Amino acid sequence: MDAIEAMEQFLSKIEPSDPHPDVVITTIEMRVGRARGSFALSDRAAKALVDVLARYADPVDAGDDAEVRRRFAEEARRWQPY
Repeated sequence: MDAIEAMEQFLSKIEPSDPHPDVVITTIEMRVGRARGSFALSDRAAKALVDVLARYADPVDAGDDAEVRRRFAEEARRWQPY
């Protein structure tokens, strides 16, 4: 699934419970390779997108810089030949 398909699926989940899906407050343009998508977001859809993006946590993010360095050092030690 690419980003355009993900956005389409995301918006299709919101639309059934959106009281004003046709009242557009913002538009998002996306390009993935040659594919393009233009998405008109209602207030509810925009707030849902902001909420999802704000709650996202990168699974690779290991914390602050000192913590990241410590975890990478531990990983490197585990993979060093003895």
